[in-house]
Amino acid sequence: MPITKKLLEKQGIPVKNVGQCTNFGGLDIVGRKLYTIKTKKTNDVSAISVYPDYEKTKRTSYRFRNCLNHGNDLAYYDGELYVAPCDCFCGIVDTKTWNFRRIEAPLQISGITHYKNKKFIVMSEAWGDSYRLSIVKTLGNQFLVLDSWRVGNPMASKGYTTSQAITYNPDQKEIYAVFTNVDGRSNVILRSGVRATDPDYCLTSKRSTGGLYELEGISFGPNNVLILGSNLPSGKDSVFTSDIFKRSPLAA
Repeated sequence: MPITKKLLEKQGIPVKNVGQCTNFGGLDIVGRKLYTIKTKKTNDVSAISVYPDYEKTKRTSYRFRNCLNHGNDLAYYDGELYVAPCDCFCGIVDTKTWNFRRIEAPLQISGITHYKNKKFIVMSEAWGDSYRLSIVKTLGNQFLVLDSWRVGNPMASKGYTTSQAITYNPDQKEIYAVFTNVDGRSNVILRSGVRATDPDYCLTSKRSTGGLYELEGISFGPNNVLILGSNLPSGKDSVFTSDIFKRSPLAA
C-alpha cells in the first residue's frame, strides 16, 4: 500500500526550547549527529532535537502534538526517525520536512533499532524475567514481523525490569538492551546475539545516591563508542560515553 498524502501530517514545528517536554525518551547517532526525543509528562507533546555534534550543546528542536505518545526509543534510517511509543504503532518523522506519519504494528513497541536494509529490531513484552525481540520490516503502512524470540533477563531478580531502549551493533552483530531498576536509581545493559535466547555480557551502572538516574537512550557513535543518554537526579539530562559503567558478570 503506497503512502498517501492523507497519511502524512505536518507536525514538526520549530521551537527555541523544549518547554515542558522534560522526560528524556531516547536517542540515536548518525556519524556525529545526535537525535533525541523528550516528552511532556502527560505524553501529549514531544520534542525531537537535532545536535550537529553530540559533544556540543548547539541544537535545533521540533515540537509534535498528540502523535508520538510516550516516545521511549528512537532509530534513524534513510532520512527518517522511527519512534517507539510504547504502543502498537511506530511514529515516523521525516528529518527534512518534519512531517509525521504512523505505521501499525502487531505488538507494543518499547524499543527500536535499525537492523539492515529496511529491517528493524524492536523490543516488546518486557515482562518478568525475559523480553521479546523481533525483526520487522515496513510493508506499506504496517510493520511485518519476520522473526521473533524471547531473551532471558538474568538481572530481573535484582529489580532490573523497566525496559528503556535497544541498539544494534552491525560490526559485532550484537543487540544491547537497557533496563532500569524498579527504584529508578541504577541500570544494566544486556548484550545478546541476533536470535540468541540469553545475554552473553552485562554492564551495570553506578547506583545513584541522589535520586532518579535512568538510562533512556543508547547508540554507537564514531569508532564504536557506546553513547548513552539519561535522566539525572538534577532533573536535567545528559549524554555521555560508557566509561561510567563497570563490568559485571551475569547474575546466576
